[in-house]
Amino acid sequence: MCGKKMNKDGIITFVIAICLSLFLTHGIAGDENKLKNISFRRNIPEGRRNYLIKKSLERFVFAINNGVPGVLRSCYQVSDSKSDESNRYDYIKTFFNRCSAVEGRPMVYIYKPRIRWHRKTAFVRCRLFWNVVLDGKEVIELVTDEKFKLEPRDGKYIISKSKATDLIFREIYQPSILKMKLKKAGRI
Repeated sequence: MCGKKMNKDGIITFVIAICLSLFLTHGIAGDENKLKNISFRRNIPEGRRNYLIKKSLERFVFAINNGVPGVLRSCYQVSDSKSDESNRYDYIKTFFNRCSAVEGRPMVYIYKPRIRWHRKTAFVRCRLFWNVVLDGKEVIELVTDEKFKLEPRDGKYIISKSKATDLIFREIYQPSILKMKLKKAGRI
């Protein structure tokens, strides 16, 4: 009799344990889904988001180093005005015709990007090293401090604002600014 009671108690305990485990598993999964919907930051782990940001910056640097307007267009928004945008890409081509890389190295590379998050938007501070030969004058590692603002769009992070792009356009419009920087750096 005692053995039957213990056996019955064991079965009841086993059934309760299964019910609890099923309830907890589904409950936690449900909560996780809710959290994913509530917070973008919990939807994508921080390491993954930082990786996506760095890939976006790499695309941007690739575009600068190769002077590819199409790649630049996919990396950031230049202007709301299409006519102004096409003019700016012509200026970019002019800029790259005047510049080249030093000793086969990339013309621009990024140094230690620091990423700060505000909701879905990433703000990146970093340094760009410019290995440039401008109009026959060699420049090695002209350093500029840069700020990038990146926002999620279509599963990628797109550069929506960048000091570096302003720098490129400024130098094209006013080459004297770049020459002044080169003199200050002791390059010319």
